[in-house]
Amino acid sequence: MRCKDFARYPITIFSPLFKFIFTFIIPIAFIAYYPSLVILRPGEAPLLSWLSPLFGCLFFWLSYKVWMFGAMKYSGTGS
Repeated sequence: MRCKDFARYPITIFSPLFKFIFTFIIPIAFIAYYPSLVILRPGEAPLLSWLSPLFGCLFFWLSYKVWMFGAMKYSGTGS
């Protein structure tokens, strides 16, 4: 099972440890679960659901910085 397959399931079926991992360490819960709560249950959606676009931008920026750091350290194949 690949990591992206976990995004197909609601985060509520996982244990608290995996909820934390899939929300903050490997943020796959922000792919479908939290945004869908805003659409399906806007009055009951937690604050994390409303902040998912902000977290998406934050993780994009962070991954861009890591990529650029790696690209600056890359010296080529030498040929």
